[in-house]
Amino acid sequence: MNDLIQSQNSGTNHWFKSVLLAGMLLFAFYASTHMVAAGDTWVAMACGRHFSNHGVDTVEPFSFNSHHAGPTEEDIQKWPGWAQTLCKPFSLKTIQKWHPTGWINQNWLTHLIFYKLASWFGEDGSYNYNTLVYWKFGIYFLAVICVYATGKLLGAGDFLSAAGACFAMVIGRTFYDIRPSGYSNLLVPVFILLLALAVYKNYRWIWLIVPLIVFWANVHGGYLYAFIMLVPFVGIHLLLRLPRRWSVCLGFVGLWLVMYLMSYKFISNTNYLKIQELLGKPDSVPVLFKDKILIIWGILAVISVILTVQKSVQSPLFYAYHIGVGIIYFLSLAPRFFLAEIPSRLSPHFKEIYSHFVFSSQITFLFVAIIGCLLILALALKKERFVALSAKGIYHTVGASIVSFIAMIVFNPFHLTNLTHTFEISVSKHAESWRQVNEWKPAFDWMDKTSTKPNPVGSEEAFAVLCVLTGVAMLFWLIGHFLKPRPTTKGNRKKQRDQTPVDGFQWPKIDLAILIISLLSMYMAIRSRRFIAIAGSAAAPAVFLMLLQGWQMFSARFSWKTEGPLRPIFWPPAVLKTVRIGTLFVVLGLGTFWGMKYNAFILIPGRRMLVTTASLCE
Repeated sequence: MNDLIQSQNSGTNHWFKSVLLAGMLLFAFYASTHMVAAGDTWVAMACGRHFSNHGVDTVEPFSFNSHHAGPTEEDIQKWPGWAQTLCKPFSLKTIQKWHPTGWINQNWLTHLIFYKLASWFGEDGSYNYNTLVYWKFGIYFLAVICVYATGKLLGAGDFLSAAGACFAMVIGRTFYDIRPSGYSNLLVPVFILLLALAVYKNYRWIWLIVPLIVFWANVHGGYLYAFIMLVPFVGIHLLLRLPRRWSVCLGFVGLWLVMYLMSYKFISNTNYLKIQELLGKPDSVPVLFKDKILIIWGILAVISVILTVQKSVQSPLFYAYHIGVGIIYFLSLAPRFFLAEIPSRLSPHFKEIYSHFVFSSQITFLFVAIIGCLLILALALKKERFVALSAKGIYHTVGASIVSFIAMIVFNPFHLTNLTHTFEISVSKHAESWRQVNEWKPAFDWMDKTSTKPNPVGSEEAFAVLCVLTGVAMLFWLIGHFLKPRPTTKGNRKKQRDQTPVDGFQWPKIDLAILIISLLSMYMAIRSRRFIAIAGSAAAPAVFLMLLQGWQMFSARFSWKTEGPLRPIFWPPAVLKTVRIGTLFVVLGLGTFWGMKYNAFILIPGRRMLVTTASLCE
């Protein structure tokens, strides 16, 4: 099996790798043929023309009710008190430069690129829209290679890495269009590839996220994904490098803070939706830094640090404190979620919206509390079972993250507003209003209680297959990790000697950081279907890696029980040859079929290549 699937086996034929590469490019071609026909393409062209002629500004040119450049003194007076305090040391001109208001077009560079591509390659003053089609194909040719490379780095091997990359293209196909989000669909797998390179090759690779994020922040607002995912990436590797007690201390203190912030956001959103007002109750949103529960968190954190520093404190008392306090803290926050009332005066439609919001918040809170606690204990007690970034790698990752954040603000025409605007539409209290837009609604129609019709944006069937496959792979993989032989009796001493690695095989380690990033990406897609495209690329390498590792662990355990040596079971050469030849015929068959369907065979020697939007897209 391993010389088909594992990249470490040098026996993998070069011709077979060429077939896999052709297959990946073929699936990327197929994924690019779907036309979403979103209006964003033409909006982008109009905005790009404006930026080309007038430069990047904050005055909207398309409406009589356009946004005007700011802020003015009157605007600043309406800002929250803490924001006004921060503004006092600076002049109005400085504030207008570093935090402009008005028309904030985060996709300005993509819009300019679209316009330039169409105008530069046009003839006789007309636009050449075919260049935008070429752009789309190029984006996803690069994306599929990045997904494949990530799978290879993680250890999934040639065959499964290619299969995962092809599957990712199928998942995202109905969401791929000529719009700014295409850059995020590419840059998400590039970002995850850089994280994998930093862990498995050299930690200095992480510094490439600086130019990546700077470019990303100018082409699409999805750059926030990078900063969101850097938090668990750094946090997990930091906990793995710290002493056991400090891992538990900082892990639980961080988890309690996250739980508090989730409760605060929930209350803020209910206030924004005017629920308390409908219930006849006063505004119940606590002041952030004066909230009693947050003050209690600070006291509990200090006690946790004291217990960690005091070596005389016995381990049972240390762990009992953190687990017991974790349960009490959870119970103190739970009423904020589970005692939420639904006003009877709400309309049926809005009642469904609010009910879904409450239920999803409750499930998320429970999931974070339970899984977070289990992961912290696992990271602290079983450090040797996880892939860990070196200490230097953690320092460099933190440094690269800070530099990326500063550079993202400096090298952007909207500076700080590029960040605050992203926050406003993504994770603030106003973000819930976006849930009513079709592409922001849940991935699966049965989760959307507010609509009786299928969602017209994209298709979620392939993503549903990914969700099921992920569940099966995780169960298979988790069971496999508990199968590692632990002989203790005298009769098993011979087998204990035979547990040394055979043919380079060792019991697989868990790359928890990449796995968490994959699962978080899938969760984002389940909450909002617009993220299905990036979820496929982010999760596919980890899912197919779990399938491979599950097979290795089960077969190694079986071999150990029956023969003695600890090694995975290999497929016979005849089976491997059959699979390779079968893969070749599948690639040739799909290539012929899709080529004829989309009129791709139009390159005639000696003639000009004619490609049109209609001929290459449905």
